[in-house]
Amino acid sequence: MTRQDVVERAQSLLGWYYVYGAKYANNPITLNLINSLRAQNSKVYTDSYYNKTLKAVGHNGIDCSGLVCYAMNIPDIGSWYISALPRTDIEYCLVDKTKPEPGDIAWRSGHVAIIENATTIIEAKGVDYGVIRSPYNPNSFTELIRRTTLLSNYYENIGWNITDGKWWYAYGHDKGEYYHGCFAFINDKLYLFDENGYLISGGDYITDSDGAFLRVDNIVYKEAK
Repeated sequence: MTRQDVVERAQSLLGWYYVYGAKYANNPITLNLINSLRAQNSKVYTDSYYNKTLKAVGHNGIDCSGLVCYAMNIPDIGSWYISALPRTDIEYCLVDKTKPEPGDIAWRSGHVAIIENATTIIEAKGVDYGVIRSPYNPNSFTELIRRTTLLSNYYENIGWNITDGKWWYAYGHDKGEYYHGCFAFINDKLYLFDENGYLISGGDYITDSDGAFLRVDNIVYKEAK
């Protein structure tokens, strides 16, 4: 699963109603569900709050932790348990709030959201707002949580990859992190990659008068099978 997958799942909920206690699997929202949630959360579901929530009946609705859990494709847990993930699950860690990446989780007591990009979040803000896109303000959140196993938007597979029948090697997930126009030691073997990053397996190796490598003419690429 990539960071972009998380963002797109969160974006797919834009325009949904906010229903306190509702999760993705509860949809569409029914009157019976709202009445059940009210019985479980009587302090939240005042008469006024309850009446506002009724407009979600027959539509899709979710709360903030439900949004985050759906976006991350994890079982539904509350916002407090989400905040505990960096301390209980090796896949998660806390990162600098001023350096968000798409798919990060922004958390403060009682609320969580998904980072869309460096300046915006997707959040189930409240019964008066629903699921909306909002500006990201690091001062409005206590922690920024990153799932370290999420891949970036660029290279999903670190290591050998095949494109158009040619081999290339990504040494990182971010754009540009692949060997190109160079020699590279990989697993104690020396490989040569052309300017586009494709593995050269043969050709005419041209050197200068001292024997130093200059270029390869009549390039041959290893056939990808």
